[in-house]
Amino acid sequence: MVPQVPWRPMLVAIWLMLGAVFGFFSGWLAIRKNRSASAWFMSGLLFGPVALVAILTREHRDAPAFL
Repeated sequence: MVPQVPWRPMLVAIWLMLGAVFGFFSGWLAIRKNRSASAWFMSGLLFGPVALVAILTREHRDAPAFL
């Protein structure tokens, strides 16, 4: 008899790792475009490639994001 592998924790871990990668790059691009890095990191963490495409389509802002 083959033991069953708990798939749910592994899928959650993979989703969080990929989300962290997309969050990092979304936040990094947000800094380069004078946008809020924390908001874009969270967007990347939750929405992944959708947030990355969204920040790629945004234009550079002249005023700093924290003002």
